[in-house]
Amino acid sequence: MRGRVTWGWLTCVATLLLNMSPAWGLEVREMRLWRAPDHTRIVFDLSAPAKHKLILLENPDRVVVDLVDTRLETDFNQMELAHTPVRRVRSGVRHDDDLRIVFDVSTAVKPRSFVLKANEQRGDRLVLDLYDLDATAGEFPTVKKSVASSARRPIVIAIDAGHGGEDP
Repeated sequence: MRGRVTWGWLTCVATLLLNMSPAWGLEVREMRLWRAPDHTRIVFDLSAPAKHKLILLENPDRVVVDLVDTRLETDFNQMELAHTPVRRVRSGVRHDDDLRIVFDVSTAVKPRSFVLKANEQRGDRLVLDLYDLDATAGEFPTVKKSVASSARRPIVIAIDAGHGGEDP
């Protein structure tokens, strides 16, 4: 009788241990970064929706992302930071199970973040946009209005704005 009770107890404990959730509820599975004409976009691919907090620090300039109950499962040493305001990316654990990711930036930026829910192509994502503050006004060529009289009929030029996103 005693052997049956022991095996029953061990089976129960093993089942509980196998079904327990890990200490961290979420994972950052991948981070992607690319440069747009007026900002840098960083996307965190997550295992589930995340609660986050965005902090902007100065002297030196840094953008901090705190993710609640999250662990990092990717390596950002492979991210190409050239031609972006991001100089370095580092991370650490806060309050035992929160993840803090720090972006050291070379110039002042205006950060904006939002969450994208999972869809057919991708899982849950956190998007961080770092908008340039030092963008020069003379970066785009100026167009001067020129009117010349002609006997020809007027020409209308229509520009299709497209879908509003960036093409690869």
